[in-house]
Amino acid sequence: MTGVKKTTVCPLGGDGVGGKWKFWILHHLLSGPKRFSEVQRHLPQASRQMLTLQLRQLEQMGVLHRQISVQGPPRSNTPFRT
Repeated sequence: MTGVKKTTVCPLGGDGVGGKWKFWILHHLLSGPKRFSEVQRHLPQASRQMLTLQLRQLEQMGVLHRQISVQGPPRSNTPFRT
């Protein structure tokens, strides 16, 4: 008797979520929006490049939406002295 492979259709689409880190990324984003550095802090084993790639794929699938923040680096109130 040959082994019959059971498949489950993903509700997100025919391709499914896939990827080693996508499940954990989505798990951490369930509690609300997070900055990239926050997601990276939750998943220290994942490289920056891999997180970027997987987040972009999730965005292309329509699972999440990226919002670009227009916030600059923190500034000090004291002027620089030479």
